[in-house]
Amino acid sequence: MSEQNKTLQQEMETILDNMRDRMDKLTKISQTMLTEAEIRVKSELFTLEDKWQMANATLEKFSAATEGARQEIAKGFQETWEDLSQHFGKVINQFKKEGISFLDKWDLYQDSTGQWRWRRMDLDEQTVGASHAGFQTREDCVENAERHGYQK
Repeated sequence: MSEQNKTLQQEMETILDNMRDRMDKLTKISQTMLTEAEIRVKSELFTLEDKWQMANATLEKFSAATEGARQEIAKGFQETWEDLSQHFGKVINQFKKEGISFLDKWDLYQDSTGQWRWRRMDLDEQTVGASHAGFQTREDCVENAERHGYQK
């Protein structure tokens, strides 16, 4: 082998060694970068999972709290309604006992013969009074109903 070939071969081997060194360095750098990227991704995923769990826990607490509040509101409404109904029922019964009739409904109508009549109904739609005769005009019917408690 000639001296020139030996020198070329040595230069080639040096270049190849340098390339191998660079490739090793690049491989290490890429592995380091990949490892850092994996760590960042895992960290982000962990952070996202933590955020998801916190959000889910908050949602569960909120759901439980709103359900409890909804039940309390419904219970309060039901109790208030029952109290009002009971009180209103007592008041109506007292009015009925005392003959107070402002809650009664009055019906002025023409019967099948064309005569005007009146009837008075309580809150339960039960007839509690009625005209005993028919009247030729509506005005006569109203006058008779007024004598029995009707108010315009």
